[in-house]
Formats: sequence, structure tokens, C-alpha cells
Amino acid sequence: MRRLLAFTLLLAACSDSTTTDAGGDARADTATDTGRTDTGGVDSGGVDTGRFETGTSDTGGSDTGVEPVCPPALPDPDGSCTREGLICEYGMPSCLSRAECVGGGWQVAVPRCTPPPAGGCPATREDAQGAACPGDEGARCDYEGGLVCTCTSCPNPYPVCMEVDPPVWACEAPNADETCPVGQPNLGTACAMDAQVCDYGCEPGERRVCEGGVWTPSSQPGGCPMSTRRAKREIEYLDGPDVDALAAQVQHTRLATYEYIDPALSGRRHLGFIIEDQPASYSVDPERSQVDLYGYTSMLVAAIQTQERRIQALERELSRLRVER
Repeated sequence: MRRLLAFTLLLAACSDSTTTDAGGDARADTATDTGRTDTGGVDSGGVDTGRFETGTSDTGGSDTGVEPVCPPALPDPDGSCTREGLICEYGMPSCLSRAECVGGGWQVAVPRCTPPPAGGCPATREDAQGAACPGDEGARCDYEGGLVCTCTSCPNPYPVCMEVDPPVWACEAPNADETCPVGQPNLGTACAMDAQVCDYGCEPGERRVCEGGVWTPSSQPGGCPMSTRRAKREIEYLDGPDVDALAAQVQHTRLATYEYIDPALSGRRHLGFIIEDQPASYSVDPERSQVDLYGYTSMLVAAIQTQERRIQALERELSRLRVER
């Protein structure tokens, strides 16, 4: 039984259920701009390139009424600026140039984008998802809404990378929050709801915050948990009854198989639970409409600890009965 429980914990930790990262969050390599791929002008699904080439675009077609903040095109490195710390991005998501206002002047960074894949980008994101790439691992293609597909041997990196050979296309899913842009907006583009927060992954730099009418980077990480004590406060360790209560929740969790609605992620059934079935659970991240894998796995640990205590109690009782015989 103990081996079965340990195996169940491993499966839960590797589950891709109900998270917005489903299908592989292909932005794991975007900490620097040099890793982005130029699609080389390939028609990649009807992308409105104007959305990414100005610092004043809207968040999906609505008129925000915000006055322009970023220059309409990549500014000259010798040009002046007035909003200290403002970051403006230009180009397609797979290959972005960046300008930052520092000390009244623009600091400009232009990436060296790798060539497009040898066979070109698949016609649509639906065609790309899960299909074998032409051998150019790291190649990136842009699709409608600012979503990106990446050629990778690690299509499902969370919580553990399970490598595949040959590499396949792993595509970003639309943001589950309908009030956020579908794909990660370029920094400096216009937004309408001040203080709105939109997550596009849990790596540093993947969160966007609407501030002063434009999308800005967040100093806070995205949705991934940090386990170090240095990042936490008001730590309260659980006692036996609390652990038992969590174990009971695990026992009553309803499992289901399902397919994702997004056409690019459909065609394969997944196993997990539905967050609306247990919205108050520690295993749910309601703000992002996704599973909190850290909380989910910790609840499974609670179930193992409860069963271990019961097994030990039964073993002691069995030993006592043997002595009395």
C-alpha cells in the first residue's frame, strides 16, 4: 500500500491537469531576447502584426482611450524620454526588440533572432501543437492573439521535464482569464484596467501589470510557488487533526477525464479534477482558474502521513495481540 501511495504522489506531481500551462508554456526560454526566433515573414495564422509593432496598441481590439506612451517605432538610442523605467517592446512575440527609459534616454536592445524553421511555420497553431518540428529545436512561430509555438524536446516542463525525441511543437494556451489579453502583451502597449495583473507563466518576467495605462513587468514572480522560508511569513505547522482533514479531502476528490476546449490542445484526453467541484480547496488557485500543484501535492503528502500513522497503530495493535496469545 505504501508503494501505491508513493506512486500516486508521483503521478499527481507530474499531472498536467487543468492548468493554464497546458500544452507546454513555451516561454521558459524568454528571460533573454536572444532566444527568440524570427518567423521570417511566414504567414502564421493571421497575426495582426500592428499589435506588436507599436507601443500604443490596445489589448485585443478595444479602444482604451489611453494617450500614447511609447514611441510608435523602436526609438533611436540617442533619443530622450521622460517616463523613467518605462519599457517598450517592438516586433513579434518570438523576436522582440526592447527600449528602456533610463536617466532620460533610451537604452535599446535588438535581439539576434535565429532563422525560421527549415520547413517554415505550420499554417495554424492547431496544426503545430504536438506535431514533429523540422529539427530546429528552439525555433518559434507566432500565431493569432500573440500566442507562440516553440520547437522543443521538453513540451511539458512542469513539474518535471519529460523529454521527447524528435522535438515537437509546444504551443501556448490562451490566458484563462477572459479579462486579460489572450497572449502575453508587449511591454509598453496600452491597457485599460489599472492595477490589473495577468500571468503568462511562473518564470521571472512572465507577469504583466497594468500601470499608468500601459503593460509593465512585475517585480513579483508568476504563479509558481517558492518553498524557501525567506519568502514566507506567518508559518503555522499542521497538527494531526489538520493533516487528517486534508487527507479526507483527498479521499473525496472526484477525478475526471476531459479534453481542452482550445482546438490546439484538443485531441487527447487528460486526467485530473475540476476546480469548480472544490473551489475552496488548497489544491485550487481560483485567481488563475487553475490547479495549485504545490498545494495539491502537499495534500497528497497529508494523505500519506495519515495512512502511515494508521498503519503504525495497526502494527502496534497486532504486536500486542500476538504477545497476549
